[in-house]
Amino acid sequence: MSRVVNVGLRLGLILAILLLGLGLLGRQWWLFDLFNHFRLPLFFGLALLFAIALLRRDRRMIGLSALLLGWTVVSLARLYLAEPAKAGGRALVVEVYNVNRAFGDPARVAGQLAQSDADVVGLIEVDAHWFDKLEPALRPWPHRLAHGRDDNFGLALYSKTPLVDAAVLDRARYAVIQARIEVDGAPVGVLLVHPPPPMAADWAAERDAAFEGYRAVLAEMPPESVVLGDFNATPWSRPFLAMLDANDLREARDVAGAGLRATWPAGMTAPRFLPIDHVLVRGALGVDVFEVLEENGSDHHPIRAVLRVGGR
Repeated sequence: MSRVVNVGLRLGLILAILLLGLGLLGRQWWLFDLFNHFRLPLFFGLALLFAIALLRRDRRMIGLSALLLGWTVVSLARLYLAEPAKAGGRALVVEVYNVNRAFGDPARVAGQLAQSDADVVGLIEVDAHWFDKLEPALRPWPHRLAHGRDDNFGLALYSKTPLVDAAVLDRARYAVIQARIEVDGAPVGVLLVHPPPPMAADWAAERDAAFEGYRAVLAEMPPESVVLGDFNATPWSRPFLAMLDANDLREARDVAGAGLRATWPAGMTAPRFLPIDHVLVRGALGVDVFEVLEENGSDHHPIRAVLRVGGR
């Protein structure tokens, strides 16, 4: 038995090295990038291997497992380290709901919207059926641009204040809605997105092309802008990180120090460990709060962020 445990420990550490190493090549091949998404399970696996190494008093394995575990901890820790909070200014509350067009529950989503204090609401995976069912609950947001589709890439943006220069950019497998709102006279850009999931090579390529395409859209938007939606990517995805860097975007989880706040899969027996729904901010926007709301029948939990506009 001792020999089996020893072999298992070494194989586990070799596998962890392989997963972390291949993940670093995520921009070269979409399959490699998939290894980056499972950072939380990897953390628990390495913690177990480290504990086994300690029990066996294997110094070499203790050192190696501690090194790998530390690397993983650092990648998770940044989500828990908040930026200095902004004082003054005006709060801007945004919420995002991926409703799960085919299997979601309109009544439960409507119930959540009835309790919402959001200034801006983004809906994802919506079609004519969903617009009809949710219309009574959406009356507090009279300014809207809805783009329903018969697949899972319909979007709708709702606001309590006018949407200026609102437009839809439609592609074969995804769409984006861009607009501008005024917050105490300050312009704030809003971009609602839902790129394809990386389920195959062509879908992954379209997702990454969508990430690159956001740069041209954001170039036409105010310096203070928010990008919200289901990105089908975790904070450790290499193409996602490249998109953040290229557009000077910061993730609301990171800014607020909110932690992992995973959103998928909801309503399933599997643990919810993938944070793929995001609010991203640019410019002087701050983030007071980032939170995951209760499940509503979708496979995604909705998210809510309280942004700070004009603070210092």
